[in-house]
Amino acid sequence: MNLLPDHNARFAALTDVNRSLLVEAGAGSGKTSLLAGRAAVLLSNGTDPKQVAAITFTEFAASELLQRIEHFVVALSDGEIPRDITKAFPEGLTVEQKCNLECARRTLDQLTCTTIHGFAQVLIKPYPAEARIDPGAEIIDPVEADLAFQERYEKWLKRQLSGQQTDGIVAELVLANEGGALALIGAVAQFLRHNRSAKVDGTARWSDQPVKKFIAVARHFERSLSRLDFQESQTQAACQVFTNLAINFGSAELTTEKPSNRILIKTLDFERCEACFNKNGTRRQLRSKGKWREAAVAKGRSKLDGEQAFDNTNRYYQSCHDALEELLSAIALELLARIHNDLQELMEEWLLCGEAPKAYDGNPLTRAVRPGSLFLVGDPKQAIYRFRGADVNAYFGARTSIGSDALLEITSNFRSAKPILDFVNDPFQRRSICGSRAARLCRAFGNG
Repeated sequence: MNLLPDHNARFAALTDVNRSLLVEAGAGSGKTSLLAGRAAVLLSNGTDPKQVAAITFTEFAASELLQRIEHFVVALSDGEIPRDITKAFPEGLTVEQKCNLECARRTLDQLTCTTIHGFAQVLIKPYPAEARIDPGAEIIDPVEADLAFQERYEKWLKRQLSGQQTDGIVAELVLANEGGALALIGAVAQFLRHNRSAKVDGTARWSDQPVKKFIAVARHFERSLSRLDFQESQTQAACQVFTNLAINFGSAELTTEKPSNRILIKTLDFERCEACFNKNGTRRQLRSKGKWREAAVAKGRSKLDGEQAFDNTNRYYQSCHDALEELLSAIALELLARIHNDLQELMEEWLLCGEAPKAYDGNPLTRAVRPGSLFLVGDPKQAIYRFRGADVNAYFGARTSIGSDALLEITSNFRSAKPILDFVNDPFQRRSICGSRAARLCRAFGNG
């Protein structure tokens, strides 16, 4: 009988139940059979089914794994050893093992086989008040979750636009720019949905200091020009723009303790005059040094005087832009904080639905585990699919935590021919920048 190149690793994965292990196995290498086989070995050794939790990534995978476990247990209790796990029972079943399997078969419904979300629900469902979830909450797939959230979001949005609130942030933004406002509010809602602890910096209280700073800088710019006995029209026009803005901002409610949403939005949407701004709204640079020289010469002054005048006025011009940008950033931050505050009603409602946030920054293995109580099977190449919620860093973190002595590599592949595997693995083997990690990834995918 020819043995597989990774026979020893497979044998250890199935039978070494007193060691916690991490098995790196690529697509088509028989991961499901390894998981189900190890569960069957545990049950044959007398482990109670209710002490076994098999966790998978998707509901479909959990269903398939449970069926495979049931198939193995039923076959073994009938005295038949499935071909996939013959290596786990090289001398057949003992009387004690068969008795254990027959007992396990009768209580197999107590074995937990589900996704991590389903497993978490089993743990917290008896404590709905403490967990702040609906007692009747059920696990739904991501598409259903998206639809459910969108339904609640639209109801919340209608309430905000019903006209019952005076100066509501959502209504005022939509009045100012419907398309942009809806896109912004929707994006913030989705971000908060997946980042529940997110806060807006600087939300303690609105400050009028950026307003006063801009007004002061604009006045300095105006005074610096008035002291000169020669002038340049482009710089004068720019100074007049900032002076007018300072007058408008000073007469508005911006210096009050809590400006209205309408005033804040109107301030953000001020007219960008071409004397100071490009067509896309960005800062226009002063390019009037030559005209300042000409203006100086026309007044009987030297060109150097003109250049110095340009340098001084340009400094004030840039300071006005800096102060204005600081003011607009403060306003934008205040508006974002108010959007965040109004969205809390929706977030509290959604929190009761119990959807798990995507963000997680904890260590996957922060506590010591009993030897043999943890058995992980993963594929680092499939862990790169972030659009499915995977995180390759979590995989590498788990591998580091469990230790290299607990790592098994399953390399044989039953799904693809060797030429296909060589074609896929070759780019990884040729990229030396990846070093030994790339080699391990290639081996994990399967080399034959």
